[in-house]
Amino acid sequence: MLAGAAGLAGLLGVAGCQSAPPAFDTRDEPATGGVPELEAMLARRAAALKSKDERAFLADLDTSNADLIARERRLFANVTQFQFRDLHYITAKANTVEHGGFWHVAPVIAVMRLTADAGPGGVAPGEAFQYKLARGRGRPMIADIVPITRGNAAEVAGAVDGAFANAPWHSTPLTVIQSGNVWLAGDASVPDLARYADAARGEAAKIEALWGSRVRFPGHVLFFTRDRKRFRAWYEVGDVDRFEGLEIPLRGVRGGGEVYGEQYAGSRILVDLAAIEKWKDDPRHVMRHELAHAVTARASAVIPGVGWLDTPRWAVEGFARWVENLEDPARADVQRAIVARGVRAGTFTGRPPLSKTFYGPDITFNYALGSTVFSFAERLKGQEAAVELYAAVIRYSDSTGTPLVEAPIFNAICRRVMDMDGEAFLARWAAHVRAGA
Repeated sequence: MLAGAAGLAGLLGVAGCQSAPPAFDTRDEPATGGVPELEAMLARRAAALKSKDERAFLADLDTSNADLIARERRLFANVTQFQFRDLHYITAKANTVEHGGFWHVAPVIAVMRLTADAGPGGVAPGEAFQYKLARGRGRPMIADIVPITRGNAAEVAGAVDGAFANAPWHSTPLTVIQSGNVWLAGDASVPDLARYADAARGEAAKIEALWGSRVRFPGHVLFFTRDRKRFRAWYEVGDVDRFEGLEIPLRGVRGGGEVYGEQYAGSRILVDLAAIEKWKDDPRHVMRHELAHAVTARASAVIPGVGWLDTPRWAVEGFARWVENLEDPARADVQRAIVARGVRAGTFTGRPPLSKTFYGPDITFNYALGSTVFSFAERLKGQEAAVELYAAVIRYSDSTGTPLVEAPIFNAICRRVMDMDGEAFLARWAAHVRAGA
């Protein structure tokens, strides 16, 4: 949610990484037998997480690597506070290379499916790592585990795009509480985490009711902090100081380690309480906005990470802004005033904002204008029609030079939902905007 205004769904920037993996060259030789020995260790680690046995989870680690022990102890303490539907490791795509007297195996994918996640056919969120395996005298040991992130993926042979190990539970000690089907996790800067639990559960329930029987995730996970540096590092979102909250849709992996590209497998929300308090905003509204993204993310087209293709931002952000203001007429009035100023200034083109420039200089106007598409649809056909319009639009993508509103499918959507073609709907909406929305 934009500081003082609205939210950014699924923004993924680039931030720093942990210890760098080794750079391999043509002299490095493939190892033999490294993965089978690691497989047994990974099975023991998965079982230890399920049984919440920290000693067993750490048993195969090299105790001389104090940093590794500290990181894995923190990870264990964090993730065992959540409820998991599945925990296992995948090495089907792993490359094993001998280097410097160690075997380096990557990618090792940890499948960590929370009860809040869902995917077709067992598809679940996954995190990729490089394991450094010592096979000297005595039994093999795990000498190091390097999370594969956006920041170091280019250096790791076999890195899996879309299965990055950059979740907050890797870097930050967390306190986790459950409220209904919502899990709230906070760092040390949020000693008052419990005060947000009822609001998060209540907002999720309202939006789920609005969304009806449409496909969604069974639960929601929100991470809270007042540490701006930490907020930027989580999921490597980078320089997002304008935003009070972010929703991160997660791609899942198949059983063989391939990233699944047809449907998101989970969603995470980041809440920056420092920004909310700086702008004197209401945390409930921020959670409502981001939960509007999260509740509906499973129905959205999956964005492959190329710059020329994106889910229409006017729909994604406009819907969340519309939902945010449904029970707050005063906030809705503020949005209408923002739109009116933009119309007077000549910013309005008669079309929804383009995805490519949505988060640019006119970002505040674009959020407000996007919301008017759904308030207008509600005015014409009712609340359910507004929701169905959104649900239909987010199944498709904008591409550079071809906005969705100019594609034939938008005509079909408008005929089905609004009983008029796309051009007629846009013309009536534009007149509504110019008349004061």
